[in-house]
Amino acid sequence: IQTINYVSCHDNNTLFDKLLLSVPEADEEQIIKMHKLSQTIVLTSQGVPFLHVGTDFLRTKNGVENSYNYPDSINQIDWERKHEYREVFEYYRDLILLRKSHPAFHMPTTKMVQNYLVFESFDDNNLVGYMLTDNANGDIWKNIYVVFNGNFDSKSINIPNGKWIVISENFKIDLNGLRSMDGGKYLLAGTSALIIAQE
Repeated sequence: IQTINYVSCHDNNTLFDKLLLSVPEADEEQIIKMHKLSQTIVLTSQGVPFLHVGTDFLRTKNGVENSYNYPDSINQIDWERKHEYREVFEYYRDLILLRKSHPAFHMPTTKMVQNYLVFESFDDNNLVGYMLTDNANGDIWKNIYVVFNGNFDSKSINIPNGKWIVISENFKIDLNGLRSMDGGKYLLAGTSALIIAQE
């Protein structure tokens, strides 16, 4: 509860616009993957998540960074985008449900975070992973393993030993599990996240 986590807010560019400016060579599919990965990090991190209105359907202000004195044509919420990017909206909806359903993702004290969150060590700076252990914050899942791949390329990682339920893979989420898997080598797609759990 001591941090507010976000990747965009009402000031400066929307996340969608910032990604377009930051990675001009990326096509829309890549931009959407980066967008989803960014918000996946926000919504699975400890602390308080803050989502800019419209981020769930890729809000844009047409590249206008400081729009306080711009008309509605720039600042209004374009609800047509919710239809156009329905799949993005549904992914964010399910991600929020995942967070609300599992208290391990929002531990209330520093001591709990220190006791139950263990970061993974990778040789690649664009890979970040951690384990939420021992039914953290009373969660029904004993262990939750989360890995983010910020590389454009797929990367091989080692999944801890044991039987796992795949909760999220390739930006699809099922709280009951998409499938099961064993520990060992796993090829994590570029610009993606993996969330797996043990009961």
